[in-house]
Amino acid sequence: MKKVPSSVSALPDLIVESIWLDNQNRICFKLKNIGLGSPQERDFSLAKLKLIYGSREREYNLFNIDPQRLLYRPSGTVSFATDIELKEPLKVSVEVDSRNNIPETKENNNILSLNLMPRKDLKESPVGQQISSTSEQVVSKEEEITQKFIVSPTLKVIYPNGGEIIRSGEKIVLRWEFSGPPIPVEIAIKNDKRRIIITKALKHYEHEVKFGDYIPPDSYKLEIVSEDGKIKDESDGWFQVVLPEVNLGFGHIIRDHPQNPGVKQVKLRIINRGTKTLRYVFFKWIFLAKDNTYLGEGSAGIDLVYPNIYYDTDWIINVTKGYKVRIFLDPDNKQQEPEVLRYDNYKELEF
Repeated sequence: MKKVPSSVSALPDLIVESIWLDNQNRICFKLKNIGLGSPQERDFSLAKLKLIYGSREREYNLFNIDPQRLLYRPSGTVSFATDIELKEPLKVSVEVDSRNNIPETKENNNILSLNLMPRKDLKESPVGQQISSTSEQVVSKEEEITQKFIVSPTLKVIYPNGGEIIRSGEKIVLRWEFSGPPIPVEIAIKNDKRRIIITKALKHYEHEVKFGDYIPPDSYKLEIVSEDGKIKDESDGWFQVVLPEVNLGFGHIIRDHPQNPGVKQVKLRIINRGTKTLRYVFFKWIFLAKDNTYLGEGSAGIDLVYPNIYYDTDWIINVTKGYKVRIFLDPDNKQQEPEVLRYDNYKELEF
């Protein structure tokens, strides 16, 4: 039976965001809290995750998957690599909170299923070859010489590979394949006007990146080049980086309360990095004790928000020492901001 929360408070909402195979064909998955609240510690410590692959299954303790409690934060994510290696194509299902220990906003979105196909890369294979020699003193002598097939490494861009539309400010995962042992590479995006280096010296097969203000809206190709420049690949076609209509974000400033010792005041600063003028952008905040007990909440709004202009609130939030506050910008997404851009619409401050 599903546990009922003991007090009125914002609830978490745990989902399985993605499932994939790493470069050794081991099952990996990523979990996310898309709710506004945190799990209670007791519920979290009892929660399980079920992984089904083909006709087999395995169960994990959720606190072992997320020992740092990253899922306690709204929009918090955690990735986990199992030791399960796929040898053949299989349907893989991951269900978080499979025993329904954690009260959540939604109860029907805890499972994700995908058909995964393992990679079958070429591997080095030793070949024994016998060589005989003769002489007057020695009739025959056999010497085994081990040789190896030498396979030229290949690199292939997987994503983005052409035709994708990526919003400025969006976080995406760049992916590529490499047939040889991992080597350092340089990752860049380019067009006829510019070449922007994203990062260098990676030895993995993917890299998460935020396409921020340093990447102007335009058409690009992803280029990945080995450190020595001998192995490289680029996207087959052009992908687009575009400005979204709505891309909200906010910061904060803290000061001591001028009349009440032991109390801190917070003012908020909002910006819309998109192209649309917005009406009444709404904040909500929740006061919590250190054990996440709900203490109360408040709200405020800014009536008119033009693109790329900062707006400050008054000193609207007062927090006593020893407590914390969770702040949400446009918590119900009434401004219709793309979900992939809402990762910076939340803050938790502890005093």
